[in-house]
Amino acid sequence: MTAEALPAELRRAIVQLARTPRLLVACDYDGTLAPIVENPDQARPLPESVGALRSLAGLHETTTAVISGRALRDLATLSRLPSEVHLVGSHGSEFDIGFVHALDAAARDLHLRPRGGTYHPGGASGLALHTAPWVEGRDGQLDVGATIDAFVANAATLQREDYQLLVREPHVRHYVILVDHSGSMVGRKLEVGATMAAALAQLSVAGRGHYAVLAFDDELTEIKPLDEERDVEDVVERILRLPEGRATDLGKALAAAAELAAEVPEATDAILISDCMPTRGATTFPPLARAAGRIESLYVCFIDERDPAIRIYHGERQLDLYEWWARQWVGEDRLAELRDPDEIERLVELLSTESTSGP
Repeated sequence: MTAEALPAELRRAIVQLARTPRLLVACDYDGTLAPIVENPDQARPLPESVGALRSLAGLHETTTAVISGRALRDLATLSRLPSEVHLVGSHGSEFDIGFVHALDAAARDLHLRPRGGTYHPGGASGLALHTAPWVEGRDGQLDVGATIDAFVANAATLQREDYQLLVREPHVRHYVILVDHSGSMVGRKLEVGATMAAALAQLSVAGRGHYAVLAFDDELTEIKPLDEERDVEDVVERILRLPEGRATDLGKALAAAAELAAEVPEATDAILISDCMPTRGATTFPPLARAAGRIESLYVCFIDERDPAIRIYHGERQLDLYEWWARQWVGEDRLAELRDPDEIERLVELLSTESTSGP
């Protein structure tokens, strides 16, 4: 179809749109970018649609995005869209790298529960839908599936309590973020560590949780207290401007995290972002293991080196000695090795994994 064949009103709208200084083009996935299919896992985008989005993304001052109710990981896997097209999942609660809101382990226990007994995992926003009977004073969207189940089960009659509503229950996690900026965390390592800490601060705010940020070398700097509200942009800026420090007092940092985490122990995770290379205070494995053991829920974001400081062999695998220490403190499923700021997804996966609190 040529431009002349378009209705005049549509042509005027396109001209006006083309004159916009900065343009955002966003679309849904299912039924828009990809056709509706019987099996949602087979919903592939139309090549023509992908090509159109790619072309738009290449235009000056034009941003393209796909917004979906699907989880961000599923959306990325199915769409296979290029990086210049931004992805927004879980109805707006999950964004591209740097803004992804993690699902903590306990939130996985919240489900959509139709009366028929079919379970659906909660969304990655930390908010999950479940079904509750309608009563006076309770508003919500009708759970069509559960209500129809009741209709069929009761021989095509519905009682007041058979009307099922979808309601949300929040699940909030709190984070104590320990970011190492000591002398061993120089250059690229400090860049990676600070980026991870900044992303965690943003995730905490998005999840409406409390969070604290402690920077450490041989001294502690409280960037954000646990019980005090501060503008997250200011917190992020301070984290990203951390200077290269001096010696590393890892024991002091772990002790401070244990004290803070104890303030709300039922829902607080401590996240150590470090190369775990102590040079001041406790510098041997046993006292540091005891200090780590005092933290109820500890994760380690191990900032890796291309060339390990001290090589050891763990089975057939070569490890950094300090990486091995960290694995003993928290176990395999609570440690992530990171070398690049773009690996934020691995940190999100780490915090989304249901695991025990120790090895």
